[in-house]
Amino acid sequence: MMEVIEDLPDGVVGIASKGRITKADYEKIVIPTIEEALKTHKKISLLFHLENLEGMDLGAMWDDASFGLKHWSDFDRIAFVSDIEWVTGMTAFFGAMIPAEVKTFKESDTEAARLWVCTGK
Repeated sequence: MMEVIEDLPDGVVGIASKGRITKADYEKIVIPTIEEALKTHKKISLLFHLENLEGMDLGAMWDDASFGLKHWSDFDRIAFVSDIEWVTGMTAFFGAMIPAEVKTFKESDTEAARLWVCTGK
């Protein structure tokens, strides 16, 4: 299940995810929320909070990859918050290829992630 994190400044999109990520989550939450923000901003920042991840449907993986390629250069900063080891490892690997600043944060550093993604500090 995914939901939008509402209390972020203009130009910053936040998505919180718990449990299993589905194709429907991408089609109903992630894609429209980011595309709406990009209507008024050339680039945006993204806070992605993954908690208790139980996996990801193949359709969600496809949407994530294809959407990411479509919007490859549309991000300034991307912050991933997660205590899941493989998520932080994958983020470090793929983050090095993305033309945006990408950082991972532990659950205990959620406020630091919010500050960084919103201000770069």
